[in-house]
Amino acid sequence: MLFASLIVTCFSLLAAGSPLQFPLLSELYQYSPDHDLSKPKIDQLFELHKLLVQIPSVSYSEYEVSTKLADYLRSHQLSVDLQRVAENRYNVFAYKGYQNDTKVLLTSHIDTVPPFFPYKISKYGKRIYGRGSTDAKGSVAAQVISFLDLLENGDIKEGDLSLLFVVGEENGGHGMQYVNSNIDYHWETVIFGEPTENKLGVGHKGGYGGVLNVTGLASHSGYPELGINANTILVEFLSTLLSQKLPFDDLLGNSSLNIGEINGGVAANVIPDHAQAILSFRVASHLKFFQDLIPGLIKESKYRDRIEFFSTIGKGRGPVFFDYKIDGFESIVLGYGTDAFSLSRKQLKNKILYGPGSIHVAHGANEFVSTDDLIKAVEDYKKLVKYGLK
Repeated sequence: MLFASLIVTCFSLLAAGSPLQFPLLSELYQYSPDHDLSKPKIDQLFELHKLLVQIPSVSYSEYEVSTKLADYLRSHQLSVDLQRVAENRYNVFAYKGYQNDTKVLLTSHIDTVPPFFPYKISKYGKRIYGRGSTDAKGSVAAQVISFLDLLENGDIKEGDLSLLFVVGEENGGHGMQYVNSNIDYHWETVIFGEPTENKLGVGHKGGYGGVLNVTGLASHSGYPELGINANTILVEFLSTLLSQKLPFDDLLGNSSLNIGEINGGVAANVIPDHAQAILSFRVASHLKFFQDLIPGLIKESKYRDRIEFFSTIGKGRGPVFFDYKIDGFESIVLGYGTDAFSLSRKQLKNKILYGPGSIHVAHGANEFVSTDDLIKAVEDYKKLVKYGLK
C-alpha cells in the first residue's frame, strides 16, 4: 500500500506540473509520537548519530571521529579540549564557558570493535544499523543532544555539566586511564553511556585472566613413552579448573570462566612439547579467590614444574556497582565491563550506567539501535543529569 500511495502521489504531482520531490524510503525515520523531545531536537539527534556512525573508528583509529565531534560541539558554542592520549588519539572534553570542573559528567566512548559496518536505516525506518550504532555512538549522540537541550531550556548553567568522550574503551581503556592519571577531576556524579536497554545498570562483573603455558617433551608419536605430551597436561589441568566452584554474588549472579584460545602441537605424528590456553574470568565477587586459584592448582599438580601462568591484567579487577534505585527507571544486571574500571582514583558520590540499545547485538554484524530507544535516551539522560545536580 505504501508503494501504491507513492505512485499515485507521483502521477498527481506530474499532472499538476509540480517537480517530483519526496524523500527516499531509506532516508525516513519512524518513531513513536509519544516522546517529549521536540521534533527539531529529534532531527538533530538523528543527524549527529548518522555523522558519528558513518565514520570508521575502530580502536587506535579514532582521530577522524574525535576531530569531527570536536568541530560539531564547537559549532554549538561549547568549549572543547582535545586530550592527547597518544599520537593521533584524542579524548574529547566539552563544557559551557570557562568552568570545566563540573558537578556532573556525561561520558561514553567513541571507539568501536572491528570490523566497520556502514550506516543503514531499516526498511520501515525504526532501526539504525552500523558499527557503533549502539556501542556506543548511540550514547554519545544522545548525551550531546541532552546537554544542548538542557542548556537551551535553561535547566543547567556553566559549571553544572560536562561531556567526555574517550578513545580506547574497547581495547584496554586507554582514554579513561589517561583521565584517571592526568586530570584532577571533582565530579560528584558520573553517568557512563553503554548499551543497557534504556535501563539503569545495577553493576557489572570484574575481570581476571591470562595465559597458561605448558612445556612438554617432543618425540615420535609411535613412541609416546619417550615424550611428555603438553596437550594432555593442558587438557587435564583445564578439566580440573572447569570443575571449580566459582564465587557468586546476589546481584551479579555467577562468576564464569571462558577458555578463549587453545593452541598446541605441530603435527599428528609428533608428541607436542608446548601447549597454551588463554583464559578470561568474569568476576562476580571475591577477586582474591581468582588471584589464588590457578597458582594453587598448579602447586597441587604433579606437573607443577611444567605449568606456568601469567596474568595479562595485573591483579585483575573487582566488580563495579552503580546507583540503580532511581524513580522512573528499571534496572538490569550486565555481564560486560566499562570505563568505570579505569575511573577509580577518586570516590564518586553517584555512579550511573545507562544507554540505548542492547549489548546482545553490540559487537555483531547486525548491530543496531532503535529510533525510539535513541530518543528515549536523550529524555532519560536529562532526568539523570537533574538527579545528579540535586
